[in-house]
Amino acid sequence: MSDNLIFGHTWEDINRAQRGGHLSRPILNHQPNPTATQADAELLAKHGKDGLVAMGFFGVLDRLETSGLL
Repeated sequence: MSDNLIFGHTWEDINRAQRGGHLSRPILNHQPNPTATQADAELLAKHGKDGLVAMGFFGVLDRLETSGLL
């Protein structure tokens, strides 16, 4: 099978990518951690939502929104 790889990918993977799919298969067992930490809550209290947006702390904002704190 390794003889049939093109730059490390199978022909089926390349065909899928040409049709608009992903070249690599997604990692299906990845589960994001939506739980906001105490540090996230402290940042929200100190800077507010607009301050976190201005600083680009989008991961913190995502955890706060997912946890229901925003």
